[in-house]
Amino acid sequence: MLPIELNEFYMTKQKHNISGEELVELTKAALEDVKAQDILVIDVKDKHSLTDYMVIATGTSNRQINAMLDKVRENVRSRGAQPLGE
Repeated sequence: MLPIELNEFYMTKQKHNISGEELVELTKAALEDVKAQDILVIDVKDKHSLTDYMVIATGTSNRQINAMLDKVRENVRSRGAQPLGE
């Protein structure tokens, strides 16, 4: 399983404002493109102060999991956000 905390991961260095819902849709689309399985979106707005959503997906190999991460980064960057630490 691959958890991604969206707002914590993508909340700085934004060229354009991107809503949490838009980040979720971009993330889901990226994961579906690389055949991720069991994609689950959890709304944690009321439980966590650093993020609004957590996305969990299953990959079948380390190679696929790396492709999942790369595709999510690529999709989100194309909308003007940059992951923290990059």
